[in-house]
Amino acid sequence: MSSDPSRPGPSLAARGAPHWLAAPLLFVLAIGVYAVYGFQGELRFDQGLYTYAAQQMVQGVPFYASTFDAKTPLTVFILAAGMWAGNRVGVDDLLAARATNLLIAGLCVVAVYALGQALFRSRRVGLFAALSFLTFYTFGSYAASGPRDKTFLVLAVAVSLWLGARRRWFWAGLAGALAALTWQPAALIPLVMAVLAVLQTDAPAARRLRSGLAVLAGVLLPLAAVVVYFALVGALRLAYEGSVLFNLKYIDRGPVSPLQHFVNPIHWTLTGYPGQWIILVLGGVMLLALWAERLEAAGSFGQFVAADRFAGLLILSPLFALWSLRDFGSPTDLYFLLPSFAVGFGWLLALAAQAVSATVLRRHWQNNAFVAMLCLALIATAVGPLYHQREVKLPAERANAQRVEQLLGPAGVLLTISAPELLVLTHRANPTRFLYMVFGTPRYLEASEPGGLAGWLQRMQALHPRVVATGTGPNHVDSIPRPVAEWLAAEYDRRSIGIWDVYVAKGK
Repeated sequence: MSSDPSRPGPSLAARGAPHWLAAPLLFVLAIGVYAVYGFQGELRFDQGLYTYAAQQMVQGVPFYASTFDAKTPLTVFILAAGMWAGNRVGVDDLLAARATNLLIAGLCVVAVYALGQALFRSRRVGLFAALSFLTFYTFGSYAASGPRDKTFLVLAVAVSLWLGARRRWFWAGLAGALAALTWQPAALIPLVMAVLAVLQTDAPAARRLRSGLAVLAGVLLPLAAVVVYFALVGALRLAYEGSVLFNLKYIDRGPVSPLQHFVNPIHWTLTGYPGQWIILVLGGVMLLALWAERLEAAGSFGQFVAADRFAGLLILSPLFALWSLRDFGSPTDLYFLLPSFAVGFGWLLALAAQAVSATVLRRHWQNNAFVAMLCLALIATAVGPLYHQREVKLPAERANAQRVEQLLGPAGVLLTISAPELLVLTHRANPTRFLYMVFGTPRYLEASEPGGLAGWLQRMQALHPRVVATGTGPNHVDSIPRPVAEWLAAEYDRRSIGIWDVYVAKGK
């Protein structure tokens, strides 16, 4: 049986449910599977940072003005929209943010299905790809107990690749721009889409130019909307400095040896995707096989780029992988490669099912039963780890936040450094937009704040905060600038409350 991916394979639903039902059924399935982990997981630093920024945006303070950060702002916009809608019906801010993240995660599964189906012209490949994606533990655990800043990135990446495969160039450019507005390195997507639009459009040259301009228009539309928004709210300079200038001039992730560039992705993949690393490896191997097959079919790399619907996926996947080697610090840094790996593994399962049906299971019902068993196995693989590792830590974290509230009293000022989750749970605003002091932030603070770090510290001291809370762990505690640490040691008593180091003003 031929393994030509351009040849449609037999579909599980060829004589079953109509095609349009696949997307809503997968969406409902994904929501149900991800909800197994629950909404009560501990609110950690990254989730707290973006939830706090969205919380402040709903209250009228724009991102970057309330929260310094080095990423682009779209995640905060989306969370703020969900939080605003939740507030209209009395839903807690954090629950609204987590529900929004969960809905986006469900759409990610549908987008992976659509991508696999469009590339291979096989609903079976799309189904296997979506269910393979569903098994990725880190993504699933954060789906309901996030929110994570890169969840929407996965959706935008998959949708852009899907639209590019269908040569819907304007929309592919727009989706790629949304990905870049979630995380800057994703700007590779609209760049590749622009090249493909020009090369994959039939002559004459005027039509090629129009296709390239369509991608450009799709990119500029959301970008212009974001620029206009920040200009109107008076935060355009802060947005530029946070999302662009800081990354070019100030960011510092510390020394990383050449060996660590290779070891870190392996370590975090094994840590964040226990058991699923087999799917990731086999999916990657299948992408390499697909590269070889499509190049051979095209005859040359130039012809492959100029005509093949797989070009977007197969060009961007290694570019994303190379970026991962450059900067990989947590399991979530694999997010933008997850759709590609899922599609590769989905193709492998579809080929396996096709081979079994051709050699062993001759009857149609037997073939469908075998495919159904594979699907159920993938769903069980997704549900098992989420059920057994589910967290119920949020109630205790809320109780600890209330303990901090009691220390503050009715009029006390709370200052946090690397503890944004405490701000979310207490519904307080930080007196400074600098919520953390890692990755070169003190250098930027020194250059951007009046009087530098000393001036900033003087203004914080003038507020006479009753409580100063910091995150625990070396990445947060050891990053506190020395003058700040000396101030805390001299004027505050330190205690631990839950996941926070809490400094209470002496005599209070």
